[in-house]
Amino acid sequence: MVPAVFSLSAFTTLPANATGGSLSLCGNPGPAPTAIQHVIVVMLENLSYKQVVGSANAPYETSLASQCGIAPAYFGATHTSAANYLAVSAGEFPSASPPGCGSVKACADSSNNLYNQLTAAGLTWGGFMESMPSACDPSTGGEYKNGHDPIIFYTDIPAAECDANDVGVSDLTAQSGALWNDLQNQALPSFSWITPSESDDGEGAGTPAQNEQ
Repeated sequence: MVPAVFSLSAFTTLPANATGGSLSLCGNPGPAPTAIQHVIVVMLENLSYKQVVGSANAPYETSLASQCGIAPAYFGATHTSAANYLAVSAGEFPSASPPGCGSVKACADSSNNLYNQLTAAGLTWGGFMESMPSACDPSTGGEYKNGHDPIIFYTDIPAAECDANDVGVSDLTAQSGALWNDLQNQALPSFSWITPSESDDGEGAGTPAQNEQ
């Protein structure tokens, strides 16, 4: 699993009374001139550092590593997707989690998590899941895998809140859909978790994405 983390503040223009003009994607020296308002986590899959950084098939990821730096001591918590996704968003995963979970019930988690902490702090959050057929969907089918959506496993997130905030996006590259609309309307949540479909996250065996991530 190769997660990519970046802040949307890198793409915004500072207010007129701020100094420094527009921020670059990375490499900005010193403290942020204004508070960071939006953070995005994009979770990719199943390729090692050596398969990504420096690969002719991954020029964009390689450029990010060169410009922004890397975390060479970062490792997955375990070797299954769902448990790792829970570890990223709650700092732990249920010790009895079966490989891949398979069902929400198998890995249901009542632990305190990032989403509830954000809500408690008065901040907003959202999940944008490519190819998820309906909001907060617990099933697996097509190119959507429930083990790649940690939000659905947390039992202390109310169903209505999950339905409202954990949404499907048919195509993350299209100029349409929930993520595109939030970006265009400057309505992106404080924290966004994005999971590409199995064709686009590097996992699908034999797919072009596996040679691109």
